[in-house]
Amino acid sequence: MPSRPQVLLVDDAILLSELMVEILEDEGFAVTYAKNGPEALRILSSGTSFNCVISDFSLPGCSGSDVVNAALSVLPDACVILASAHPRSEVGHVPDKVHYMGKPYHIEELLVLMRQ
Repeated sequence: MPSRPQVLLVDDAILLSELMVEILEDEGFAVTYAKNGPEALRILSSGTSFNCVISDFSLPGCSGSDVVNAALSVLPDACVILASAHPRSEVGHVPDKVHYMGKPYHIEELLVLMRQ
């Protein structure tokens, strides 16, 4: 049986994240959840491999930009998504390999990116 794609979801909105975990797991993904930036950085530095990293931009402890940059350095082939309620112009530089998604977004849009 093929293994399920591994996803790291990073967001401090706990209720929304619980719903996202449930949806993603129903769609066949195995999800690891981090509620803040430092926790996400610890997970990324642990050597765990992820197919996709989804991070909110505004996080306690460090920015989502720090998380996506760390993800790019340890998981160069992963799909990396930065989500924010802020307009892209307020987020600053988003690396070319990172997909930016404005919040709120449709789950179908997210799934398309994750499956590419």
